[in-house]
Amino acid sequence: MDERNDIQEEAISAQDAAFERALKAAMVRLDAPEAMLQRVMKASGATASQENRVLAFDAQRVRPMLSRTRWNAWIGGAVAAVLAIGVFTAEGVHRHREHVQAEQQFAEAQAITERTLQHTREQLQRAGISIEQ
Repeated sequence: MDERNDIQEEAISAQDAAFERALKAAMVRLDAPEAMLQRVMKASGATASQENRVLAFDAQRVRPMLSRTRWNAWIGGAVAAVLAIGVFTAEGVHRHREHVQAEQQFAEAQAITERTLQHTREQLQRAGISIEQ
């Protein structure tokens, strides 16, 4: 069974190699004919003065655009980081305020309970009932 798989893999590899050789032979660089430039320019409606401007590569105009793109990416990342920090900070502040509020409510409830118990003790004492503390 393994020999059969090996033979099939070798056959596929040989086919792949033959295909790659044929593809490499077919992929030869060819320059476009001169008449094609005139046809393309005529079809685009460009004038002769625009022809050179369209085909010229201006590296000085491209580089600032790339650096702006990088700068914009950094700015976007910084804005996202600041927003994330702001969200986490706001959540922490909110939790702290809730905690402080809960502590205040607990202290107030405890004071109310203590006053109520004291009032109840006083009423029981007036009634002649003694409670051991």
